[in-house]
Amino acid sequence: MGIILFILLIIIGMLFSNLSRIAIGNNKVANVLTFILIFIVSALVTYTPDWGGYQSWIDEDLGRDVFFNFFVKNVLPAGWGYQFVHISFITLYTIMLLYLISRFTHQTYLIMVLYLGIVYIFYTTQIRFFLGYYAMSLAFYWLFVESKRKLALVTLVFAVLNHITLLFFLPFMYFFFVKVETLIKRLFLLLIAMVIFYLLSTVFLTEDTGNLVFLTYITSDTFESTLLGGLFSFLPVIIGFLLVNFYAREKIAEFPALLDDKKFQYLYRFVVISIMFVGVALERQVIGQRFVTPSIIFQLLMLFYLSQFNERRQNAMLALIGGLYYAGFFFYNYVLSMMITSSNISNIVGDMLRSNLIVKYFLR
Repeated sequence: MGIILFILLIIIGMLFSNLSRIAIGNNKVANVLTFILIFIVSALVTYTPDWGGYQSWIDEDLGRDVFFNFFVKNVLPAGWGYQFVHISFITLYTIMLLYLISRFTHQTYLIMVLYLGIVYIFYTTQIRFFLGYYAMSLAFYWLFVESKRKLALVTLVFAVLNHITLLFFLPFMYFFFVKVETLIKRLFLLLIAMVIFYLLSTVFLTEDTGNLVFLTYITSDTFESTLLGGLFSFLPVIIGFLLVNFYAREKIAEFPALLDDKKFQYLYRFVVISIMFVGVALERQVIGQRFVTPSIIFQLLMLFYLSQFNERRQNAMLALIGGLYYAGFFFYNYVLSMMITSSNISNIVGDMLRSNLIVKYFLR
């Protein structure tokens, strides 16, 4: 029943999105429709694996990120609990994400349904990091695409105030000063760098950090994983990166002017930056769940952005290959992982959806 509902959501949403764009000449209706869908399935849940922890933070004043603390102490109405925080944060970063997507494509609804189909559990639970991550993404966009330096700086500070580990992004700004053509031609070196990051993580990320919360995710043995476990978790993303990279090279060969396209440069560089974190994620999966999993949006955006340069036949082939890959990714993520590991992600997602009265009605 859930799969049928998922397919219907894609078909119905695409129909309304495209019809509305034809009728009124813009994508506003599609964006509103997309926001409503995300608001219902993510913001209106009343259970997540982190729900109790966040409520404890509120009750015991244990929040450790500046904006979260500020929000709880100054915005959260007296007597209200985590539900208000949950709804507010998801609303904020959903608006940010929809704005970012709209800079590259009109297919907002389709991209968000595909994206949530893979990252739903993280999108709905990691509210502090996701708010910071999308703010960081916008800061990079405003700085390197639209040259809005003041706005970018404010957004960058806001991102770090939401989750201090986002400081790890800053060294990778280096890639924004390397020509995209160079990055594409040196793919092999990028993959070697990813392996080097893994080897370094196995050597240096073992010491106790005490009260240094900033490094907890990296060095704590609690978050340590095996190489095979890390490979299993992030193999689909690595394959996706290789496919996107191959597709980008093909389109550049066909349209060399893409190398001077700031939007293409932004997307490709963000795809590269994200894959660099896989090296550490192989040793600490939680890092991948923070920095790699959300980045799937950039692989999707790259495909949709480049599709505008395709002929109809090429887009049909792209849809076929992309659909097969996505179906495999979906099966890998929700079915195979439960069959060969102790993962219960499908059960968790089911419990989260059933905690929402609106969704529960359709899942009966």
